[in-house]
Amino acid sequence: MRLILLVFLLLAAPVAAWEDWNQTTKDSFARTTNWIMLDWHSTDMAASRGWDGVRETNPILGDYPSRERLGFYMLGRIGLNYWIHDQGYGNNVYYQIGTLGHALAAANNYYVLEQDDKVGHVIGGAIISETVAHYTGSRWKGCAAALGAGLLKEAIDSRTHKFDFEDAAATGLGCSILRIEF
Repeated sequence: MRLILLVFLLLAAPVAAWEDWNQTTKDSFARTTNWIMLDWHSTDMAASRGWDGVRETNPILGDYPSRERLGFYMLGRIGLNYWIHDQGYGNNVYYQIGTLGHALAAANNYYVLEQDDKVGHVIGGAIISETVAHYTGSRWKGCAAALGAGLLKEAIDSRTHKFDFEDAAATGLGCSILRIEF
């Protein structure tokens, strides 16, 4: 989980090099990277539990990949996502639909792992992110608002039960998962 959060924070560093990307490409990259990150997080949860009663369906990873193998695969997938967007293919509808498979896989993983609460956090984060991005014109402000809302909710919840960093991260990962046009 810490590795996922670190990668999420480090993704902001290449933004400065993307000055030749238009806003649509940046939005597409953020959205598809979030889908990959959600799949990574949910699959990592299964791996950390020793694949108890479940298996990976991605043929590249095999049935029960290690967390290390999963991490390398997902980092490579994010790099490939960057390259595809840099080449100008990221906005292709077929690519978008194919990458949506990561979000659907994550939703299925959360369901199988009885972590439906995470799906709610992701959806809440997506709604907050899209609303703030619409009114501010900044996808990054939308993402910051989603992460902030997740941290605030967990801080409030910590009065009655343990602060859940994974719930806060799930809300933050909801940023830019959907592109809602107002």
